[in-house]
Amino acid sequence: MITVTKRDSLLARPKFAIPLIAIFLSLAACTAGGQSSSAVLTPISANDPSRIDLTVRDPLPVADARLVDPRGNVTTATRIDRDRINYRRGNGVEPGMGVGVAGGSNSGISTGVGLGVTIPLFSGGDNDDSFTESRASFRIPDIAAYRQSWQQWKIQVDLDSGSSHRSLELAAPAPAD
Repeated sequence: MITVTKRDSLLARPKFAIPLIAIFLSLAACTAGGQSSSAVLTPISANDPSRIDLTVRDPLPVADARLVDPRGNVTTATRIDRDRINYRRGNGVEPGMGVGVAGGSNSGISTGVGLGVTIPLFSGGDNDDSFTESRASFRIPDIAAYRQSWQQWKIQVDLDSGSSHRSLELAAPAPAD
């Protein structure tokens, strides 16, 4: 029979507890599979200096988008188009690189760089996933005022699926020269 006392426990030693906690947190982050949004503002074209185009890729579709001037006047998007994009995300073996810093109460601080292979422990193979690509267009109501104060204008975007809601705020793009 093997008996482990508290002082023999790996978690009782700080130099082992910190790396073990870091490993468990890393595994939790890897299995969460969270997605983030990306927004792309198309620079205002010289062909149509009164138009701003916005593309948002996010799991949630754009429900509303507004161009807001420095005085708080709101111009809603003239059009919002949405496409659902399906893709297959593989969970196979992937190469990886890491940089780490470790330290403990008795050991000082050490650093390291490593190359390795990531092998998902809780993989079910390839996963089907999807996101929404939403495109919105705005007409600038006063192009002269926009050229003078464009750094103070902003674009507000509401993402909504009916059960989830999130908002983004973006800086407006520079006017065309």
